[in-house]
Amino acid sequence: MYFDNQKMRNFENSIIDTLKNEGIEAESVEIVKNGIPCKGLRVIKKGCDTSPIIYYSQQDTTEAFLSRVRSALLSDVSSPTAMLTDPDYVRDHVYLAVQRQSKELLVKQKYLNIELIMRVMLDLGEQAGTGSVKVTPGLVEQLGIAEDELWKCASANSHAGSNIRSMAEVLGLPDIDGDQSLYVATTGQLTGGASVLYFPEIFHAFCEDHGEEACYMLPSSTEEILVLRETALDNGRLTVNDLVRMVETINEDQVDPILQLEPAVYRYSIDSDEIGVVATL
Repeated sequence: MYFDNQKMRNFENSIIDTLKNEGIEAESVEIVKNGIPCKGLRVIKKGCDTSPIIYYSQQDTTEAFLSRVRSALLSDVSSPTAMLTDPDYVRDHVYLAVQRQSKELLVKQKYLNIELIMRVMLDLGEQAGTGSVKVTPGLVEQLGIAEDELWKCASANSHAGSNIRSMAEVLGLPDIDGDQSLYVATTGQLTGGASVLYFPEIFHAFCEDHGEEACYMLPSSTEEILVLRETALDNGRLTVNDLVRMVETINEDQVDPILQLEPAVYRYSIDSDEIGVVATL
């Protein structure tokens, strides 16, 4: 839930009071995700050093939210402590992610018009599935791993799964004309797939495979990048300004605010072997 008003506060107080009557301790939390404040409740699970956070959504009813809280308390959530204090585990499970520029205290780099960060994937148990945490300076110090080494591990882990596929393949549709112009690039990770932008060699190979001198990239979300062959714009029906407005429309209509990147169009050129920003709003 990305708002703070009296209705929200009344809803939250009602939830906390109901849980208290059931002997369940909970506290209000606000965590920034991709620059967006997200409200939720941290539920104290007795006998476990993991306190699950359940986030509100605009569509939540009291009963629906309470049901999610009770499910979280019954799940076999594994403690992330052992994973986050194991340097070998972190080396094998850290990967790159991107987000809008922020003031969060993270290990990060400015890249193009976005922030490049690192996340550690966590196995939280059979029922809870997977989760992740952002890498902070405190975590790096706790692990005793050099920051440069951790960046190298994250880059290698993300690069290993990077790929570009046609939209038809992604959607499981037949390639009718054999001349697809729209593609999807990702690192293959569950989250943070748009960090594929960090690897110009992925787009170099794409251009060579398709006989192109360049390609355009549109950030559809923090999870993936849409790729257009340069010749798709040759007929003059589309311009890079049209493309950046397309990104804005996709953000407004289809993408959760915490998954949005700033509307922009990127271009990779074989001549320069670099990725650059060619249009923004």
